[in-house]
Amino acid sequence: MPLIITLAENAAAAHPDILTLKIEQESTTPARTPIVIPLPGGTVVGVDLGRIINKIQMQGIVDETLTELFVDNVSGTFNTVNTVSGNAAWNASVTPGGVRTTPTFTIIAGYPTLAAPTSLFISGLNPSTMFLVDNEQITQAVSGITALVNKPFPTKQRLDQVAKFFYTNGALTLTTRSGSYSVQIISFNYEVIAGTEDRYILRAEFVQFA
Repeated sequence: MPLIITLAENAAAAHPDILTLKIEQESTTPARTPIVIPLPGGTVVGVDLGRIINKIQMQGIVDETLTELFVDNVSGTFNTVNTVSGNAAWNASVTPGGVRTTPTFTIIAGYPTLAAPTSLFISGLNPSTMFLVDNEQITQAVSGITALVNKPFPTKQRLDQVAKFFYTNGALTLTTRSGSYSVQIISFNYEVIAGTEDRYILRAEFVQFA
């Protein structure tokens, strides 16, 4: 079972996107942060005030498109025939991200069952570049069955959007098995898994901000 790592956008946003990553490895390394003070005459003295920050590295799997969707508050029994849609009202107000087209998809199976699922295995996410957001309501056509999305796994494109947002907008909250940290992104790197076109190894590095 992979570790579950949560990347949280600012909670003040109208529809904050909380991303749950499937991580196989995670490590936290303490590091000191010296303050360098220049003196007259060009001499530089490094003064270590003893503050400790954490550098966090992780590695896991990211899919090109969303395949598993955790849900709760399910109102009935989903089926594998009718299309399921996200909430169109959220298209212009999800952060980070910009304008979003309402995602649609069909269901392949439910776990443990379609009658009482804790997760749905989905297919045909359309457009394939779209994403669903934590606490977004999904609705199945014809039957009208609804559920709430529960911290969806992000796609590669969604992670790219989030990384670019935080490169220019400061710190985010990172929750790992060792605690919660206010961090900045140092790097996101992807490597295609041999023999596949829609799955990547994600390597990410963060540094504690405060």
